[in-house]
Amino acid sequence: MSEKTFASAIFMVIFLAALTAFGPFVTDFYLPAMPAQAKDLNASAALTQAGLSASMWGLAIGQLIVGPLSDRKGRKVPLLCSLVVFCVATVACVFSPTMEFFVVARFVQGLGGAGGIVLAKSIATDLYSGRDLAKFLSIIGAVQGLAPVLAPICGALVNEYLNWRDIFVVLLAIGVVLLISTLFFKETLKSYRPNTAKFPFFSLFALLKNDKTFALLLVQQCAGFGLLFAYISASPFVYQELFGLSPLTYSIVFGCNAIVITIGTFVCQRFKSALFSLKIGSIGMLLGASLIAASLYWQASVWFLEAAVAFSLLNLGLTIPSGTSLALDRQRERAGSAAALLGALGFVAGGIVAPLSGLGTGGAGFAAVTVISTAIGIVAAFCAAQKLCLEERSVMSK
Repeated sequence: MSEKTFASAIFMVIFLAALTAFGPFVTDFYLPAMPAQAKDLNASAALTQAGLSASMWGLAIGQLIVGPLSDRKGRKVPLLCSLVVFCVATVACVFSPTMEFFVVARFVQGLGGAGGIVLAKSIATDLYSGRDLAKFLSIIGAVQGLAPVLAPICGALVNEYLNWRDIFVVLLAIGVVLLISTLFFKETLKSYRPNTAKFPFFSLFALLKNDKTFALLLVQQCAGFGLLFAYISASPFVYQELFGLSPLTYSIVFGCNAIVITIGTFVCQRFKSALFSLKIGSIGMLLGASLIAASLYWQASVWFLEAAVAFSLLNLGLTIPSGTSLALDRQRERAGSAAALLGALGFVAGGIVAPLSGLGTGGAGFAAVTVISTAIGIVAAFCAAQKLCLEERSVMSK
């Protein structure tokens, strides 16, 4: 590999990893500053939380728009447009005079931030295939797993010395850097398909109808997101209120679990195939979720609970890159649309399970959501594996 080629590869890894982390940072970066923001804008807690919901819906809807568009117009132009929208909306967030104005700005900000999430995966699919794609997505998967849990920690550090508006100034700076970096990005989509559909937004759902294996892999990935978001939303209350950990100790545990997810994504590369990694990870997630439920039901030691959580997240790390690579490899000609569904429905799943995981007492909601999510995930994974094996046998017989 020449020095120039190596430098280009490093740029692509950093660029796509940054785009992948963009979405979680958009939603979670300012979480520690929400109480101060509510006080500053004289808003209720419910209206303040609406800003978070608005950004998540923007991220979900934006992916469904940008994904199909990128399959027809290429990756670079939609990405540039998305980042411009993000930067403009972030300026609006910084100067928001009221909470109502801020909520609208956050929705538009989510629409703009969605481009980075969906296009990071589709660009990787343009460049790689098979095992190489799985390896590359393991790097992106590490960032995807780390970003939602590290973003609030980074936000807390910024909030320690600055105010909530300054947090959005930092987000604006990140957006500008990515916008400038995109100018040096070379188009990766080799062939553009003509836009024959009047409503390409709806055409992406044909993927679910025409490719049942892809649909099953999508369900498995959504189940994994269910586990992740249930953990993110419930863990502060479970660890601190139920088991009495101090905020500092909880932060340390939180950071260690983020590292565990990263380890899982890199261990994924050691398996003989992405399908085998997906099956093993799905089994491990269900086993870990069962141990979480058992530890909460019998009120075991907090460290038994943490071991169960860490085991679940380690196996989640196995399934993120493997499931994504299997799904995208099947839809190379519609990688943008496929990545849009993977990303958007993952956020929808997270939005559904987050409030459910807080129901009940003694962490009952957290236990129920993790078990149900991982049970759905393992069924979807093994059904998809069976279909993939049947397809392979059919090809070999011909």
